Amino acid sequence: MAVDKQNPELMFLLLQKGADVNKVTYQGYSPCQLTWGRNNREIQQHLLSVTEKSLQYLPESEDEDSSDSESEHSDDEYMYDDCKLMCQGLN
Repeated sequence: MAVDKQNPELMFLLLQKGADVNKVTYQGYSPCQLTWGRNNREIQQHLLSVTEKSLQYLPESEDEDSSDSESEHSDDEYMYDDCKLMCQGLN
């Protein structure tokens, strides 16, 4: 919550009240990992100092080399068949 709101005061309050920085979200990210790409370096630096090493940095993407290329789909196959523009189907 403090990371999302970019609120250092809230972060310090949550930590003071016993928030566990090593708990992960349902997607598997720690609060420290969620700071990457955010503007507030104070939050990131403090969480780096109190977070377990394995939960500090974002994991490497398993899908780095894979991508959905057009060759994987036939001409008759659409990835999305429910696209609409101004309430009209795009088919």
